[in-house]
Amino acid sequence: MTLCVIDMQPFFVAAREDWLVKNVLREIESAKSEQSDIIVLEYEGCGPTFKCIKDALRNYPNAIVCTKFEPDGIKPILSQLDLGIDLSHIRLVGVETDSCIAQTCNSLATTLPNSRITVVADACNTMFSSRRYTGRKYIRRYKNVHVTKSP
Repeated sequence: MTLCVIDMQPFFVAAREDWLVKNVLREIESAKSEQSDIIVLEYEGCGPTFKCIKDALRNYPNAIVCTKFEPDGIKPILSQLDLGIDLSHIRLVGVETDSCIAQTCNSLATTLPNSRITVVADACNTMFSSRRYTGRKYIRRYKNVHVTKSP
């Protein structure tokens, strides 16, 4: 399993919610306890990932931070295949549910149809609460995508 943390940067209003940071940290700790790979995606030009998240990953050998240049994070995720990262099950957390999470999820679902993609709903957020559910509805259209609350 690989955990993918998407755009948890203070630049994004949706990422600043305490409950979200807490739940993302919960997912990181769970992934670490399973010795899973962790990919942190940072949107170019939007500053670094929250310090508490980077601190949680300090000295963890299976974590990597990648830069992305567009909402869809599939390119930096797939670039990690050469390092032997397991993409048979990918858990997505972070922001924005209706944009970066949805686009990354949908690209992964179509590019890796034999992989299981899990969107951890209580560890994802979007700036507009009215769009949060629209994003989840859009994400659910693939048979290899699951939306869940927590492990």
